[in-house]
This record gives sequence, C-alpha cells and structure tokens, in this order.
Amino acid sequence: MVHWETEQPVAAPAEIVWAVLTELDDAPSFMTTMTAVERIAGPAYDVGTRWRETRKHGRSSITQELAVTVAERPHRTVVVSEAYGLRHEATMRVLPAPTGATLAFSFDVSPLPETGRLKALAYGTASRLGARVAREMMTQDLADIAAEAERRAQPQD
Repeated sequence: MVHWETEQPVAAPAEIVWAVLTELDDAPSFMTTMTAVERIAGPAYDVGTRWRETRKHGRSSITQELAVTVAERPHRTVVVSEAYGLRHEATMRVLPAPTGATLAFSFDVSPLPETGRLKALAYGTASRLGARVAREMMTQDLADIAAEAERRAQPQD
C-alpha cells in the first residue's frame, strides 16, 4: 500500500553506525522525536527483541510496540509493528561507503491478513496520511543516527 526509500550518508564506520542504530535504551538521549523507550523482551538487540517507544509529533505523542524480525550485524535489520489493521515494516541497511557508511532505509505499510477489504481501503487512505508523518520522523531519525555515529567516531581528547 505504501512504500518509500531514502538514504543518509554517515561519516562514521559501519560498526559505529550499527551500534547507534541498534541502541534502544538510550535512544531518547540522541533521537529528537523519541521521548521514551520501554523494553518488553530481549536483553540486547536481536531477533525477538521487542519494545514500546513514545514519540512526539507536534503537540501529540504516539506510542507503538515494535519487534526485531531480522538482525544481521552490522549490515541489516528489519523492525515491524502492527496497528490499526496494518503492518509497518522498516528495513535499515548499513552500507560501506568511501567516507564511512550509508544508512539505507525502506518503509512498507500493508494490511494485515485478517483486515477486511473495506477496512483495508479505509486504513490505506489513513496510512498514506500517516506515512507522511512517519516519513518526517524517520528522516529526522536518520539524521539523528548519523549525527550520533559521527560524534562517537570522533577521536576523544
């Protein structure tokens, strides 16, 4: 129903980008739109890790539960959430680049199998509007991840 992709160059090695990308517990300290993370399952970042995150958007906040379905360190992860009859799937790849890495991001929204046709159409219309909000947040997330990775890659005095 909804698909989009983008990339973010990062002037930091792939291992550092991966470490920042998979940092859950301290993510609100460097992610602009994230205000809270509550770990539900998994002591580290791996397949089966689940958490609730709260994000601000304008004057409101959004809380959703997410789960890791793929974790191929340090190259690719897939995170999914299900809400309002829709499945949201975010794939993030860390690609080597001459100046560090490229963080490639793709986002897909599709109806859950049990969602009826009329609901799927209604949710599809809403998801296109929601995708605009998600795109804004994810664009900011990628910039935040890049900035934190670049900060961590700087030599410490």
